[in-house]
Amino acid sequence: MNFKKFLVKHKYITLFLIVYTLFMFYYSLVRYQNYYAGEFDLGHMVQVVYNTLHGHFFMLSSPEKLPVLVSRASDHFDISLLLLVPFFYIYPHVSLFLFIQSIVVALGGIFIYKFALDNKSSRSIAVFLTVIYLIMPGMLNALMFDYHPEVLASTFLLGSFYFLYKRKIYYSIPFILLALISKEDMGFILGTIGIYFTYVYIRELIKDKSKRNLIKVIFTTTLILISFSYSLIVIGCIVPLARGGHESMYLGSYGYLHGGVIAILTHPWIIFEQIDIAKTIGYTFALTAPVGFLNFLSPITLLALPEYLLDVLSSNHALQNIHFHYAATIEPFIMLGAIDTLFKLKEYFEIKKIRIIYIFFIAFSFIAMYLYSPVPISRSYTNFFIPMYPAKDINELNYLARSIPVDAVVSAPNTVGVHFTQRENIYVYPVDVPNADYVITDTNPVDIKGYTNIYSGKDIWVYKKI
Repeated sequence: MNFKKFLVKHKYITLFLIVYTLFMFYYSLVRYQNYYAGEFDLGHMVQVVYNTLHGHFFMLSSPEKLPVLVSRASDHFDISLLLLVPFFYIYPHVSLFLFIQSIVVALGGIFIYKFALDNKSSRSIAVFLTVIYLIMPGMLNALMFDYHPEVLASTFLLGSFYFLYKRKIYYSIPFILLALISKEDMGFILGTIGIYFTYVYIRELIKDKSKRNLIKVIFTTTLILISFSYSLIVIGCIVPLARGGHESMYLGSYGYLHGGVIAILTHPWIIFEQIDIAKTIGYTFALTAPVGFLNFLSPITLLALPEYLLDVLSSNHALQNIHFHYAATIEPFIMLGAIDTLFKLKEYFEIKKIRIIYIFFIAFSFIAMYLYSPVPISRSYTNFFIPMYPAKDINELNYLARSIPVDAVVSAPNTVGVHFTQRENIYVYPVDVPNADYVITDTNPVDIKGYTNIYSGKDIWVYKKI
């Protein structure tokens, strides 16, 4: 795909993607500047890159209340963060993360647009479907909630799928690699994509036993083996090793499944005892309502099944919350499935009936936006505007961020601490107070043994170790 030629030829989608990128970057930046972003998770990402740049490879302050640096791999193996190190060296600011996330997610719209065109949609319909994809609640909420490598993976997964769909298997390689290193569980999705296209390519090989078709089957078979093996090795070996032999926190939320497949088959009720049925139904509705549930008529939707199951089977019910970032790698396949369904329906129904389907599609898109989206037309529209207003006295906080030495250990509230993460050690108050050089609190003034108050502001207090 010649992107320069594409951008010139398809000016309307190009204009939308530019506006979308700039707006999402502006919104997420203002949210950070007004102290609504958090050390969990934006601050962690920044600190990993900062520490790597300063000789502490892939390290951050322990999120488990230990006064030491630990490997990021002890939590998540999102080594794509290391790709940001040279950019952070040139421009060491949090806005770099937010801009890259905004532009990469927006570029994913190109693959949705091209897939729609390939499935005989008009340009106007393709633009419409791309807009719907990028404003789906799962995508918007993910972009507005700090920075997460798996959110960028949504575009990498789309690129992997699209080039395999176009039979340009070698073009898919960089996207596959980028997706794989975005998070430890991406291998499960890529392996499932490999299974899907192996089936497609084998059918082509049966019809035409050419060398080209054989290479495609070998490629996707290799993709299956590498992808599943990668995720299993990382989750089962690398992460526990980084945690000193202890099981990963990620696996901990699936502890009730330790008996494996046999336990599930012999005691299937353990799943239903663990799953919050109401939350699961609500989560599924929120994921699929924006496309009028049309995705359920396409097998492409099944490519999101690994991530969907990881979300709904987890004992951490936050994973089933559409307002966080967990749906970002599911929504691409929901939209692809809906586009695939629309193409098939066009082959069987006359134009008038297809128009009714599009009206149905649009109606549910607006219903989903009203129920789950952070946009101004939603029922929770106030959540959209809140970050536009400073949460605290940002002038005094910005002054403190500049005045506290970068080599000092700081303990600060979550939304304050993210502004102090360009240092070796930063903790979330009241964690690790005895080991901090400075303690910042936004609650009522307190007496902290071994510390003296050096600053009292409107809604912030700073203490320094004596």
